[in-house]
Amino acid sequence: MKKVLFSLGVILALSSCDSTSGFSKTASSASQALTLLNSLNSNSSLSQISELFTLLDIDKNDLISKGESIGKIAENFGVLDKDNNSGIDLNELGGLLALL
Repeated sequence: MKKVLFSLGVILALSSCDSTSGFSKTASSASQALTLLNSLNSNSSLSQISELFTLLDIDKNDLISKGESIGKIAENFGVLDKDNNSGIDLNELGGLLALL
């Protein structure tokens, strides 16, 4: 019983905390990014790639890290990261269209 009450207290504390709203924003961005990624094909526009980049660059450092990558981007991270700096910039992400 004490464990249940403690768990409820933690959940209530977290639900009122601002950091959980950041989590829901991140989850929403990831969902939008996955939907957009799955809709891309070799004829997709650079504006779609730019939108995808913005959704995935969670820490806003102008690079998609391995941890921020999903789907085909994660599967082809080494191929897309042309300069081997452990991040994919917007220009490198454009190379994704050739892989689709």
